[in-house]
Amino acid sequence: RIALLAVVGYLVTQFFTFPGYLSPSHGLRFADVPNGMAAVSAVPLLGWLQIIAFAGYVETKLLQKFKGNPAGDVGGEKWQRYEEPIKSQKLLIELKNGRLAMLGMTGMLVGERLSVIFTRH
Repeated sequence: RIALLAVVGYLVTQFFTFPGYLSPSHGLRFADVPNGMAAVSAVPLLGWLQIIAFAGYVETKLLQKFKGNPAGDVGGEKWQRYEEPIKSQKLLIELKNGRLAMLGMTGMLVGERLSVIFTRH
């Protein structure tokens, strides 16, 4: 699921940026942050710590209310659950989509890196 979100995030930032400031104290606007891997060094350290803290909070606090559910099942009572064999088929589709997203993200990062290398020379 993280790879799927990474692909969507990578593609969305190619066409859309938030208005305003990412870090008013540093004078850093969202529009000033480059796309791709270059964004890692553009975001201040405290920004990354906030992202990690928020992700940790979601993982340890918000998703804990579904503690009785099996791993990966974070849906509430109103979410549809499937019985076998449909459940196995849906899980296999999700697994394949995740693997494809990992390959897609790797391809985009390699392509970005190669374009940086070849445009320098």
